Amino acid sequence: MADNFRITAERTGKSSATLHEAGEFYNSCYLGGYVIECYQKILLQLLGSTEQERFGHAVNGKLLTNVQTYYLAHGSSMANQLNTIGISSNLGALFSSVISSWNPTHRYDDSHGWNEPTSINYQAEVKLALQLLAKLQVNGLI
Repeated sequence: MADNFRITAERTGKSSATLHEAGEFYNSCYLGGYVIECYQKILLQLLGSTEQERFGHAVNGKLLTNVQTYYLAHGSSMANQLNTIGISSNLGALFSSVISSWNPTHRYDDSHGWNEPTSINYQAEVKLALQLLAKLQVNGLI
C-alpha cells in the first residue's frame, strides 16, 4: 500500500494544532514538522520522483535539496503547473522555522527550543502547508 502523505499531513496538522492550543508546544512542534515533510514528499511525487521514502525525514537536508533539484531538473509541465497556481519551489522561505530547527530525533532531547514562540511559528507554517495542499487538491493535482 502506497503512503498517503496528504492524509498524514492533514492528520498530523490537526493533532499539532490541538497540542498547541493545549499548551503542549514541544509535541506540537514535533508533529508540525511531519506536515512539512509530507508536503515536500507530495511535491516530489508530483514532479515524478519515486524515491520520496528514501529521503527519510530530512526536511532541512536531503529532502529539501531533492525537491529543489526536481523542480530545476524537471522543468516539466508539472513544474509549470505548480508555478501557475502559485506553488513555490522556495520551500526554505515558505517554511523557514520548521526547516531550520525540526528534526524527528529532537523528540528525545528538550534542548531544541520547541517552546511557545517556536510553536506559534510552526503553526503558521503548518497552516500554510495545509492551504497549499488544499490548492493542489482543488486544482486536481492530488
